[in-house]
Amino acid sequence: MPSSIPRPARRIGTTRGLGRVRATPSVAVSGVVTVVGDTNSANFPTTIGAYDTTHNGPPFGSDVFVSRLDPTKTGGAQLVYSTFLGGSTDD
Repeated sequence: MPSSIPRPARRIGTTRGLGRVRATPSVAVSGVVTVVGDTNSANFPTTIGAYDTTHNGPPFGSDVFVSRLDPTKTGGAQLVYSTFLGGSTDD
């Protein structure tokens, strides 16, 4: 990913354990990054109030995610919002 994308967005978008970014991350003027991708991880981080906190794809299948990250915050607070969006089959 381009180095202009804040570090949290690159980390959440890796293929090592979390998920793969499937669209160019969107960066707001405020610096908040929105990432869309897919993951086969049931441990993918979701947030309180998320639309869907459960991986719904088949075992080892993929589920779509949307996450927002705020690089101006520290630690876990950088993950502002994260949800699964997929159905019961590979997405």
